[in-house]
Amino acid sequence: MRCLCCHQTFYSLPSWANVLFLQDEEHVCSECEQQLLPLDEKDQCVSCSRSLSRLRSEFRKGKQCLDCWRWEQAGETKGLLEKNVSLYEYNPFIKEWLTVYKFRGDAIVATYFSKKLLAVYRKHYFGHLVIPIPLSAERLMARGFNQAQLLIENWRNSADVLSRIEGEKQSKKIERRE
Repeated sequence: MRCLCCHQTFYSLPSWANVLFLQDEEHVCSECEQQLLPLDEKDQCVSCSRSLSRLRSEFRKGKQCLDCWRWEQAGETKGLLEKNVSLYEYNPFIKEWLTVYKFRGDAIVATYFSKKLLAVYRKHYFGHLVIPIPLSAERLMARGFNQAQLLIENWRNSADVLSRIEGEKQSKKIERRE
């Protein structure tokens, strides 16, 4: 099998679970898997999932990181973020892999993350409707697929209820003063 991340050939260790199809096929080699650092729920900011133990004490306020605490103190942003749940620590390895997925068209990467995200959804957001953010026709043409849509493609509790208004700026390109 080829690793979805590094594209090197790897072999799964034989086990009864593999033979009896009791566990999903592995998509990532052990070297790449070791670089994906799962977040510990007991050590996360209650708002954004950032690892609190990796922050110096002056950047923590109780069970929140300082950024989220400040966000909740400001009148215009108070209450806007209910909760973000992350699978992994955002490190250079996952940053590069997500860049390959999002901007270089490696759509197969979604097969690795989709089931993991579904488990998070069932644990934290079950009953909520999942709505992917649509891409403009131009961006869809450039990327070839909607990354958010692909991640939830086989989920039952999702719906396409939003549409993109042509001419809207991408959020990261909108200036703060707008």
